[in-house]
Amino acid sequence: MYKKIVTVVDVFGEPNGVLAEVITMSQRENSELHLLINKPEIEALEQLNYLPYDSGMYMPYEYDMIKENDENYQKDVDKVISKVKAEGVDKLVSTIYSGSTKSFINKYIEKNSMDLIVLGSYDELLSKRELESVAKHVIKNTTSNLLILR
Repeated sequence: MYKKIVTVVDVFGEPNGVLAEVITMSQRENSELHLLINKPEIEALEQLNYLPYDSGMYMPYEYDMIKENDENYQKDVDKVISKVKAEGVDKLVSTIYSGSTKSFINKYIEKNSMDLIVLGSYDELLSKRELESVAKHVIKNTTSNLLILR
């Protein structure tokens, strides 16, 4: 029924129940699974460099720190993709994006003709407020089916 399924994945931590459910659905439907993986922007990471948070002191981000962060992020992405493949998903497409999930997901859905969008409030990436915003935006701007999991 669903030939193409897309979901947003958080690479910081182990794959969770939502990802496991999407993998199961993809296998059951013999669907192509698309993982949208958000990469934090440098500006967002720089906010973490105020130490302590209430002192207003700033610790500048150096090139080596950025490079190390990128390498660690890529390792986390590779772990998630490896785990999905280890579950037996043959048709896997992964895309790394940065910026707004809401604007990116609609462009991606339109470009790739997705049949089912699966969103979850399982991680910090899609907090409840952002999940509601993304869901409303998807419903308003696409004709694809939307499934929200907890």
